[in-house]
Amino acid sequence: QGLPDKDDNLNFLCHVPAPKFAEMRKRIIEAVLHTDMSQHFSKVNDIKSRAGGKPWDKIDSKLRWDVLMYMLHLADISNPAKK
Repeated sequence: QGLPDKDDNLNFLCHVPAPKFAEMRKRIIEAVLHTDMSQHFSKVNDIKSRAGGKPWDKIDSKLRWDVLMYMLHLADISNPAKK
């Protein structure tokens, strides 16, 4: 379960059940891939069309996840502007 290190003392996910760990891993990879600039304009249009103008409590969990991933993308592209 999880990814134990050789000493099994540094991995904070070592006690996560394998199915939950697999889901977490999938979401982390998805989050990283959502920062890809080649998909920027299609992501903008997709989120606008699906979530634009809707209150947060009226958005289903799948779309909420997509909105959060879009927010991560926005944070990633704004990083160079901080310098």
